[in-house]
Amino acid sequence: KPPFGTFERWHFCWLLHCGGAGRDSLLPPVSDAEAAAEMARVLREDLVSKGVVTHLATELAHRMNEAADKAASGLPDALERQRFDDDAKRETQFGVSVEPNERNLSVLCHGETLKINQQHYAKLKALFERHTPGKDDTAFHRALFSMLLRYKTIRGGGYQAALGGAVFDALLSGFGAAMEGFASPLNSRYDTFCSAFADTDAPFGSLGSFFAFHPERGSYTLNPPFIPEVIVGLAAHCEKLLGQAAEADEALSFVIIVGANEAARNDPAWSALEEGKFSRRHEAEIVGIQEHGYLSGEQHLKAERRLLSTCDSAIFFWQTPAAASQCPVNGALRSFLRRCQHCADPTDVLRRCVGAAAAPGLPGHSAGTARRREAHAQAEAGGRQRQGQEAEQGRRPRRQVRQAVIRSRQGC
Repeated sequence: KPPFGTFERWHFCWLLHCGGAGRDSLLPPVSDAEAAAEMARVLREDLVSKGVVTHLATELAHRMNEAADKAASGLPDALERQRFDDDAKRETQFGVSVEPNERNLSVLCHGETLKINQQHYAKLKALFERHTPGKDDTAFHRALFSMLLRYKTIRGGGYQAALGGAVFDALLSGFGAAMEGFASPLNSRYDTFCSAFADTDAPFGSLGSFFAFHPERGSYTLNPPFIPEVIVGLAAHCEKLLGQAAEADEALSFVIIVGANEAARNDPAWSALEEGKFSRRHEAEIVGIQEHGYLSGEQHLKAERRLLSTCDSAIFFWQTPAAASQCPVNGALRSFLRRCQHCADPTDVLRRCVGAAAAPGLPGHSAGTARRREAHAQAEAGGRQRQGQEAEQGRRPRRQVRQAVIRSRQGC
């Protein structure tokens, strides 16, 4: 099993460098030798940073690229072999059934069972009917199965985490931002959005990759995967779009929200965001690790959707002069956004019910995440010595914490 996040970062970089119109959304073939070398570098450096010796990391990166390119090159032939002659044969080979159970729905096909809760099933059905009119439930269930399987396959639920509803509402009222540049059918707030996989997501409202999206005006929320290469690409794309909009005296805005741990702040990606020509403030608005949370990238499976943030987050505001005149970034708006981000953080629920040190038992989070947050709080409070209490309270039964969260859950 690869170290946490390694495959996801490699895959996102692969899509960034090799994707494009007419190419497979999941695994496009390598476009050129330069892209192949960049993919190998990304994977090698990531493996070395996580303890793999250099010569082995180099070999693994080379083998990974070769295997992926071979698989990508063989996809067209494989798809052609599976082409169906008629709907009856399609139904026999690709029949999807949906069965309810105690908490969720099971979506089944060819022995594969995928789960989804009732709320997300209803949301996706509404999106499908809106964007794919005239199709029946059979077509919906096929599209649903394909999309769920895609996101299960790429793993990395942390890279699919979403902003809380209150943040979207604040951005809508403050900037008129009613579309996301990095979303999925499972976590999207609005009817239309950009996502990584147009082939599986378009029936639910996706316009395709943000990097192939060219708005001339309007306001957009960008909460990309916290991967440096993706953020650098995002900054370059936004700079180009804003430059064109500024020349036409159009109002175009991007609100960019990314992770802000120490490694992120020392990466060239941070400089790309901070020093952008169209940045309204040359310093990010930093939201502390204890002050906010996100919604789980697997919220379609979980009873508790909210997540503890694993690090500080940063908000950057990029606007053309016309947009800055219409929707200025002021202190009141920044303060309001900070408070809204707090709504997706379940920590306050835990503190009220079973004490702050119970956070290590929060469902879906490592004890390490909670310990980092607690350490941050100790430093701000003057380094109070509470390690003994944490060690004792941190052993509080997981069930007690889970019940406390569920009893007090107030969705944003």
